[in-house]
Amino acid sequence: MKLDMSKAYDRVEWGFLKKLLLTKGFDGRWVNLIMNCVSSVSYSFIINGGVCGSVTPGRGLRQGDPLSPYLFILIVDAFSNMIQSKVQEKQIHGPKASRSGPDISHLLFADDNLLFTRATRQECITIVDIISQYEAASGKKINYEKSEVSFSRGVSLEQREDLMSILNMRQVDKHEKYLGIPSIAGRSKKAIFDSLLDRIWKKLQGWKEKLLSRAGKEILLKAVIQAIPTYLMGVYKFPAMIIQKIHSAMARFWWGNSSASKKVNWKSPGIYVHFEVSWRRNTIVIVIFLMLLLAILVATRKSIWSSKALIKEGLLWRVGDGRRIHIWDDPWLLDDDGRTISSASNDSVNLVHDLIDERTLGWNLDVIDGIFNERDKRCILALPLSEQAWVDILSYEVSPKVRHFLWRLCTNSLPTRSLLKYRHFIDDDSFPWGCGEVETARHAIFDCPRFAEVWSECGCDVLRAGNTDLNMCELVSVPSPRKWVAPTEGVVKINVDASLAVEGWVGIGVVARNHVGNILFSASQRSRAFWAPELAEAKAVSMGLRLGKRFGFRDVIIESDCQVVVNRLSKSVHYLSDLDIVLSDIHSASLPFHSVRWSHVKRDGNFVAHHLAKLVPFGTEKIWENHCPMEVAPYVLMDNLSLD
Repeated sequence: MKLDMSKAYDRVEWGFLKKLLLTKGFDGRWVNLIMNCVSSVSYSFIINGGVCGSVTPGRGLRQGDPLSPYLFILIVDAFSNMIQSKVQEKQIHGPKASRSGPDISHLLFADDNLLFTRATRQECITIVDIISQYEAASGKKINYEKSEVSFSRGVSLEQREDLMSILNMRQVDKHEKYLGIPSIAGRSKKAIFDSLLDRIWKKLQGWKEKLLSRAGKEILLKAVIQAIPTYLMGVYKFPAMIIQKIHSAMARFWWGNSSASKKVNWKSPGIYVHFEVSWRRNTIVIVIFLMLLLAILVATRKSIWSSKALIKEGLLWRVGDGRRIHIWDDPWLLDDDGRTISSASNDSVNLVHDLIDERTLGWNLDVIDGIFNERDKRCILALPLSEQAWVDILSYEVSPKVRHFLWRLCTNSLPTRSLLKYRHFIDDDSFPWGCGEVETARHAIFDCPRFAEVWSECGCDVLRAGNTDLNMCELVSVPSPRKWVAPTEGVVKINVDASLAVEGWVGIGVVARNHVGNILFSASQRSRAFWAPELAEAKAVSMGLRLGKRFGFRDVIIESDCQVVVNRLSKSVHYLSDLDIVLSDIHSASLPFHSVRWSHVKRDGNFVAHHLAKLVPFGTEKIWENHCPMEVAPYVLMDNLSLD
């Protein structure tokens, strides 16, 4: 039986709800607070644009109230308990998934209810009695006109007519859907997937694509279309053909196809969904087949949580930029001997990123040869590294239209004449303004002499000069500087760094300089601690802010060579880890400043703070005002000589 609740939220009796909460053991004062929230509602009407009247209801839960779904679940749970008690008394018998399994007497999800029972008069009468008692107590009402009942093949026509007279529901051969999925599915899943494709097609057809920008289409595709198959994918494995059809439908909508005209799909389906060109993204690769895991769980009847250790045995990091992979702790290698490093730990390197030569985008052989044994070196050098630049367009703080344009620029999907000729739309790919060059995306935006004046007037001529060897992704990326760059006049740049060179000790270095490179103060601190690298870097930022406030600076740039800390500070999102405690303190300490900006720099541009962190000061903290110790003076001079 499939029951349809009439006005499921609106008919809940408040007296029943209060009695139910007290019966379940909730404190009386808390129950009174909940009932005050429920019963204090009033409704008004908008007539001809004006608010009129006031109606105070005597029952019902407000739909849209965050509290209402939880109260509704408790009410439905009472109905579930009534059925379950009859099952325990053997008055109702549901089907079983296996001989030794429990009876499945009912499935309840919000107001979607499926009941299972034997086709006997006694059990049908019991179901009707339960429904009647539930209606009388809770105030909810079953809509018998929309409720349905279906019988198995073994029930005769006479039995069906007899039971229908008891249930007063309309008979159907089978229930069409439950939670959006057909209730009965055979070997062929064609009908299920066809209904899914039909839902997606109707959604796309209902949107006026001509009235939507690319950014609007992106939001609709991600928020609506990609969410439609989610529940069904948790039940069935999608064939590749169905996924391809979904991608095709999304592609037609994205690129503007209609029944009247067909436009060019400049990129293959699936690429437009992610709007990013990134190569150095750390991802976890699961090497255990999920079907095997499910088979083990079913065979042993253990919980999913108990299989956590089994899953962790098959997890492996794939190396991107290596900023999140710890060399000595994380599994990132793979051979017959294991997935972790077997060499002795070395504090000079902590992250896989430290083993990558950023100039060549390859492994730093000098570092690897000096630290790891032959087995580890062989495994590390067997891992490939991409040679493309890392560009995460989604992180750019620009309008969605600009992000979309940059994405098309990086993926070579702008309709330039060279691309149109490649697709056989035109025969001439020369630039239409008579410069004699082929119209590529790079030439049309960067290299054409007619646009040189535009770049110069915008003050961005340096972006297009001397970059002939870079691809489009590298041109639009915003890499961290490799050398120290002076701040603008009136702003103080505070460089910070931490050192874990000596086990059990943490060194912190801080240096503040103005727009001409003059040192305002430098400081070094040595603390007894066993901090993680990111935590030590965050402590260095905290010390830099503290000293900046002490010296009375108003506008500061905090610069660190730890990308993780800089990114977390820029996002201003806190969680519950030890690092987040320090990050929260940093954000609180930054409030007195007029402006604070977080900046990342390569190690080469942070040498002064780096060597200050390695000093061993007298006491725990040493501050030099308007100068620095002679050990780091050469690095200050190098930074000043590198200024333009």
